[in-house]
Amino acid sequence: MTALAAEGYRALGETLTAARDFMAMGRAYLAFARAEPGWYAAMFQPGSLKDAAPEGQGGYARLMAHMPEGRQRSLAVAVWGLSHGLASLERAGALTAEQAEAVLLETVPGLTKG
Repeated sequence: MTALAAEGYRALGETLTAARDFMAMGRAYLAFARAEPGWYAAMFQPGSLKDAAPEGQGGYARLMAHMPEGRQRSLAVAVWGLSHGLASLERAGALTAEQAEAVLLETVPGLTKG
């Protein structure tokens, strides 16, 4: 499972790196979870994140680069947690893709303001 998770992190990192700003990154994260459910599930099995950390760092570093100075880590974790939670709720059928994206678009700007 670790090799599959590592492949998923590499693919997600490439997807996030191609995004032009952090809002596009959030939308890309949701789209990745939809398009690659096998990788997404493997990436977040217990232990997979720790074992695949080098592969996952690229996308996280890119997200941090878009955050206000002095708050990068906490805001990057908050935006990642929001995106991950929305993707999980969508996968569980609690939200539609449109609802998940709407929550992302309504919430992220408030988190990242000065």
